[in-house]
Amino acid sequence: MHYPDKQLSGGTTFPLKVLRIGEDEGVWKFNVPVRQLPHDVLHVDKESVDQESNISVHFDSIIAGKASTAINYTASFPVKGENNQVRLEAYDDQGNKINISIDGIDLEKRKENDRVIVKGRSIIPQELKGNTNYIEIYPKIALTRKDTNKPLELQPLKISINSWQ
Repeated sequence: MHYPDKQLSGGTTFPLKVLRIGEDEGVWKFNVPVRQLPHDVLHVDKESVDQESNISVHFDSIIAGKASTAINYTASFPVKGENNQVRLEAYDDQGNKINISIDGIDLEKRKENDRVIVKGRSIIPQELKGNTNYIEIYPKIALTRKDTNKPLELQPLKISINSWQ
């Protein structure tokens, strides 16, 4: 389940409605309790910038869970690029490509002066903590009204993942 906020509130439930069990039809409703699993947060504070297009992607944090890893970032675009999309490509310390299953989730989007600020998240469906010393991230921007197969490629960044909180 994708949840954009930082923490689940106490008493969070997942509504479930069953209309058929085998041959029996009916309506069975359940509110299944959901609890947030423990996770570690690595504060990153690294940025990749393209001066010519005036676009930046700031990497805020990496969240390590038991079964997945999330990369949180803040992108900044000129207002005319309001529908630009951030895509990430990542590699481990052995040069192996890391699968990013859900990319470019917009958690928050706002306009500030002549800029569009997007807080985003990308999900890696595996635990990276303890499996690699660093990840190398290649930020790519699918630009509004441009060929999405030819994204703007920003400078790659190496992020050490050995100092978890």
